Parts: sequence; C-alpha cells; structure tokens
Amino acid sequence: MKLFKKRQAHVLLRGGEVVSRDLGKDYDEGKFVEWGSITKTVTAAAAAVLVDEGRLSYDTPAGELVGGRLPESITVDTLARHTSGLPRVHPGMKGGINHDPYEGTDGDFLTDLLASFDESLLESPGTVSYSNLGYAVLGRIVETVTGEPWLPSVRSLVLEPWGLAEVTTRPPSDRWAAIKGFDGKPHTPWSLDRSAYAPAGALWSTLDVLAEYGQTTVERGGYDDPRRGWQETEGRWWHNGQTRDSGSCLVLDPNADVVVATHALARLPGSADRLADKLIRELDEAA
Repeated sequence: MKLFKKRQAHVLLRGGEVVSRDLGKDYDEGKFVEWGSITKTVTAAAAAVLVDEGRLSYDTPAGELVGGRLPESITVDTLARHTSGLPRVHPGMKGGINHDPYEGTDGDFLTDLLASFDESLLESPGTVSYSNLGYAVLGRIVETVTGEPWLPSVRSLVLEPWGLAEVTTRPPSDRWAAIKGFDGKPHTPWSLDRSAYAPAGALWSTLDVLAEYGQTTVERGGYDDPRRGWQETEGRWWHNGQTRDSGSCLVLDPNADVVVATHALARLPGSADRLADKLIRELDEAA
C-alpha cells in the first residue's frame, strides 16, 4: 500500500487555488507526467480555434484536407466526436507491455494508411466509438490547416494563449516521472512523440500544469461541446489516459469550481481514475 502511495499524485483546485496537493516520493518537484489521451482535448481545442477563426469547418470531409481514400461521411465533426466509424487503432497494431505499439507509426505511415484505406474497416459510423486513429487524423487536419507540425500548432493555438508553459511531447529523461527498472533507470516511454498518434496522447507536463490546464478549460468554457473530446458523468467533465506504465485523469466540476488532476505510476488501467473518484467523494462528503 505504501509502495502504491509513492507512485500516485494529485493536485486539487477550488476556485483556481490549490486546496490539496500530494506528490508521492516517485514524483520529485518539477517531474513531468504523461497526459496520455487527455492530449485529445488539446487537439480538439486547436480544431475549435481554427473553426472559430474561419480557417476550418466541422462539416468539411476529412479526405478533402488530408487526401487518401476516406469516405465523405468522415468529417472534421465526426472525428472530433468519435463518431467517424474509424477503428480504435490501425489494423494489425501490436500491443503488449514490452512492445512499443507506436514504433514505426510516423507521418509517412499515416499518409500510406489513408491512401490505402478500405471502407470495410469502418465500425458503426454515426455512433460514438472511441478512436485514437480518428484523433491522429484530426491532428493531421490541424497540421494541414496551419502548415506546421502538430506540436507547434497546438502550442500557438491553445497552450501559449492559455498561458501554459512547459508542455511538451518528450521532456529530458531526468525529468520523467516514471517507473524505474532494476538498474535504477526509468523505463523508456512509448514513442508517441515520433508518431502520427501524437495528437491522441503524446503530451507531458508537470501535474500542476495539467491541473492548470483543467482550470483554464473551465474558465474558457466549451468543454460541454461533444466536439471538444470531454466526457460527462453527473455534471462533471473528465478525460483520462493510459500509457505504458502510467495513468492520468483530469476531472472538471464547473458547478463546484473544482478541478482534480491525478496520476499513477501503475500498469493497472484505471488507477488514476480511482484516485480521482476517491478525492471527489471525500470532497462531496465534506460539503
């Protein structure tokens, strides 16, 4: 139990102020954590900015922007909503703890995949079906419209205007919050930073900055738009993420003006979610 506590951390904000903050011993001050799929909400926010600026339309078929053989039914809107019918990942993707599923999935890989796309791969288009591949394509659309790679694009469209510093896709290894091997070295994270899937899960920052991102999202609004990637449960909006060795969760409670950011260095999916649930229950009981 003590070992697990060392490997989890949280930051809880109310009204933008820190009311609870606990960084386990494996989280030194200034260490970066993987956001995982929380990254998708940044990609969706970048697309929303482009729409607001008149540079992009949600109704545009994705194929008109990224080329390839995507059917016209797949639009910017359906990608953002997870209703495009694209599978969760590309066919043949290998998983497993000891294998990097993102190795070899660079930009050229996505271009080739789109060029050879077969409509038989679609899974129940029009219904919500979570898709990392869909957000890889949405990220490519952001790149196409801005003329810049995905990370500089989301920095200029979202992160910098929101005042969020030191958000990146691969911090120096001495700043990773990561499980260490028997040799004392941190496990190497998946190569999302070099992958076309980066828009679906590659961001890192300190846990404080992740909480700040949640607070700014509440203040700026838009989280209740299904095209922004957030999920809703009982008036709270949330997103989570799971990478090789860690999990993350970010919960927004606009009615209570509360934001909870959690992280767990654990291969067991849902660890960060359970920590967030526990903190919120304690907050409700104290109210």
